[in-house]
Amino acid sequence: MARLWTRLHEHLGVPPGPLDFDMVAKAAADRLAESGDLDWKENSSPRVLLYR
Repeated sequence: MARLWTRLHEHLGVPPGPLDFDMVAKAAADRLAESGDLDWKENSSPRVLLYR
């Protein structure tokens, strides 16, 4: 089951819902720091979003 709210949603100030590539790109450009529930995967395919 996909998560509807993530640390990225909080950072970007957007309501719960599916993630898209633009949201991830914006958070990365903002250098959103890793946390207990956000783990950037440097070598992962950009089409794959990984959650803990």
